[in-house]
Amino acid sequence: MVEAYLAKATSDGYDQVKGLFEATKGRYLLQRPADFHDRVIALATANSDSETVTAVYLDILDYTTVQDATLISAMEAMSFAECIDHVLFKQISAQMTARNMPTRHYEAVYLANTNGGLQAADLIDEIAKEGLNLPESLMFKTELMAHLTSEESPLDAYVKDKLIKSV
Repeated sequence: MVEAYLAKATSDGYDQVKGLFEATKGRYLLQRPADFHDRVIALATANSDSETVTAVYLDILDYTTVQDATLISAMEAMSFAECIDHVLFKQISAQMTARNMPTRHYEAVYLANTNGGLQAADLIDEIAKEGLNLPESLMFKTELMAHLTSEESPLDAYVKDKLIKSV
């Protein structure tokens, strides 16, 4: 039943999909399609709705059923500008690590935002020494690079210089 509503909502536009999610959020006895959360997160990501991405991710009961792209979208939706959800970051990171997905670039961003700038620089150095490229990450660009290019960055000059050399 929800599958039909999801298909209709998808054809009617993102606002309808978001409304369907809001109506079904937390109703775990309601039988939703197996990929319901993946599909809603993909649409929320495409519509730059990070709050909904996070809300949908938190509504998932069994994280082993979601696609890798869903984990990446949930991680990319996080913002450390206003506040840092340490538990959510660690939970998504653990899910990604269990699937052997790269997380060190996300950890570098997290550390740079939690007074761990030198550790962030070390992680980026490790990635470079292993000959790996940093994965394409909007979070990395906006959250870490903003610290490096901003005059109002909370990082002290030494840490900022170390991070710039690492990147």
